Amino acid sequence: MAQTSDLQNSSVRWLLADLLLWHQREARPDWWIYFERILTYDTQKFLEDADCLGGLQVVGEVGEIKQSFVWRFSFPTDQDFKIKVGDEVFDPMSARTELFVEDAEGLPGFPKPKLVGTVVSIDDVNGLIDVKRGKKQGAPTASNFMPSARVADERIRKALQRLAQALINDEGSLDTEFPAAWSLLRLRKSKFRSGASLAPKDSESASDRFIRLAPLLDESYLVVQGPPGSGKTWALARAVIECVIAGQKVGLCAFKHETLKSMVDAIVEALSDPKISSRLKSSTANLKIMRKIEMDEKPADETITVTEVEKNQEVFDAIESNSHNVFAGTAWVFTDEKAPQLDVIFIDEAGQMSLANAVGVSTAAKSLVLVGDPQQLAQPGKGSHPLMPEEATELYPFGATASALQHVLKNNETVPDDEGIFLDVTQRLHPEICQFISEAMYNGRLENAPHCNKRSIITATGAHESGIRWCPVEHEGNKMYSTEEVDAIKNIVSQFVGSSVINKSGEVRALSEADIMIVAPYNSQVNDLKVALPECKVGTVDKFQGLESPVVILSLTASSSEDVPRGMDFLYSTNRFNVAVSRAKTLCIVVGSPRLLAARCNSVRQLQLVNVLCRYVQMAKRWV
Repeated sequence: MAQTSDLQNSSVRWLLADLLLWHQREARPDWWIYFERILTYDTQKFLEDADCLGGLQVVGEVGEIKQSFVWRFSFPTDQDFKIKVGDEVFDPMSARTELFVEDAEGLPGFPKPKLVGTVVSIDDVNGLIDVKRGKKQGAPTASNFMPSARVADERIRKALQRLAQALINDEGSLDTEFPAAWSLLRLRKSKFRSGASLAPKDSESASDRFIRLAPLLDESYLVVQGPPGSGKTWALARAVIECVIAGQKVGLCAFKHETLKSMVDAIVEALSDPKISSRLKSSTANLKIMRKIEMDEKPADETITVTEVEKNQEVFDAIESNSHNVFAGTAWVFTDEKAPQLDVIFIDEAGQMSLANAVGVSTAAKSLVLVGDPQQLAQPGKGSHPLMPEEATELYPFGATASALQHVLKNNETVPDDEGIFLDVTQRLHPEICQFISEAMYNGRLENAPHCNKRSIITATGAHESGIRWCPVEHEGNKMYSTEEVDAIKNIVSQFVGSSVINKSGEVRALSEADIMIVAPYNSQVNDLKVALPECKVGTVDKFQGLESPVVILSLTASSSEDVPRGMDFLYSTNRFNVAVSRAKTLCIVVGSPRLLAARCNSVRQLQLVNVLCRYVQMAKRWV
């Protein structure tokens, strides 16, 4: 027993040491590519780099927004890019000239590309992008766009340093000073007040258990895994409200501001439930939410329930004054040294947040709730991180590379019953879709609600269609776009003309093209599909996470594993495939080249990836 304790003590110290340098290691690839773009890139390289936008030409000034002119650029549409509305874009050539400029001490200047402006709209079909730029800056001259340098993460690093210093000074103080962070690092079992445990009560659903247990956390943490359509956000909102009724100050944290806004909206919507509003009225709690908005966002008008602010200090003042009881912000808010300690912080989409950031955030709370699904989209990691010592790999198999949820789940696809709560019923998926998703991603633990059996598409011929389908399309040499698959998908969509959809309540209505979601892995294919099918919802998986549609069509695009851009791990990603298929409420059709099923695999991991696609084809009926 003593040996086990010694091993855990040494392992957790090793893990924390690795986490202290996590941000530095993650930053290295960003800085390498930053300088490579400035020093060596030509237009072709910018066209090939999905983080950039190449081959731009200034069209001219097309409008103005307050103190800024809006400038339009044209660009070639046959490139894959991630730049989106709201992003700041920079001119790499302006930094290249700075390399030859010396500062006052005669040293070469640090190359800083000049800001072109902020993206306000993108027409990726016609190849047009509009950028907001200060009126005093003059006309832009950029022919390529690159993203900014890495976002400053000093606050998060310092939060981890405070935790490490407390461990060095007095390990015994961690249970009182940083209870949530220390429990998470050591992977202690969840602890609750009032004799509660993770064991469910008679006839209690997983969602109800989550809502009941959240306010009972006793300086501990709780993991809640929510597969597609399982009502994760619905339950989270009600769990937050129960914490407020219990007199607690609650934090809401997420990797993205969009997720934070969704959490706040879900709480506000839950307040319209008569049972919930009645419980709040019978308590002394007056639920008020404060959300720290992102830098280029403007605060909305204050409502009875929600206040939006621009500065961290406004959040901290509200915590101290008790003017609000729910506080929403990213990791940069809760890792601030000035942040007062909250009773509990809920981290949503915890599968997208690194363990390093989650531990940093948890230093601001007595308890922590991690909500998300590691089987869906994850936060992309770029750095190379050290492995744990061999004797510690059983405790921490992923070490510092883990997301917050991976850290707890280890090598499990689903959270064990004695370590968290698995929301095991989907309200979205037709039984055939659920069967595949459950078997491929969730160890067979996910079930569909009975009402999902009613879902069906009635075609113009009177045939009923539902479940999963495979539509093979032969083509060769395609990488990021496939005209053959675009033509096949146009034909599929035409077959739905005059169709109807039966929803989970058994109600029948006409099926429109807007009810059809088309997913493709690359922007080039997305653009071609938008031109061909302008009335359908078309985009990449990243755009559609959290959304749903009666019909989903997935275009795999590439002709073979040898033609796949970005490597097999991207196109065959089980997480991305899971998200794409599980957007479908009633019918999912995967369109792809049969040669993708005969991929040449060089590792066990690649075999596992390809196996999921093969299993889908095996379970699916052929679409004709």
